[in-house]
Amino acid sequence: MTMATEEEVFAATGYRIGAVSPFGLPNPPRVLIDDSVLREDEISIGSGMRDTAVILKSADLHRALKNAEVLSLTEKEWRSP
Repeated sequence: MTMATEEEVFAATGYRIGAVSPFGLPNPPRVLIDDSVLREDEISIGSGMRDTAVILKSADLHRALKNAEVLSLTEKEWRSP
């Protein structure tokens, strides 16, 4: 998995990096939620406008994005044997 370029993000979402929201997209992409996000009570997500976030309960985000896949996207800390 790699990060999209700024141009790729804008082409796919119509939003600039730093403002991307999982809501209101013309062609909703596959949405992945890192499982650590759902361990938080409240979270902030992009609103579509830079410098403006939406704060909501993580359970509400999960409910609203019912087709999103929840998985671990973070690397585990490597420890020497």
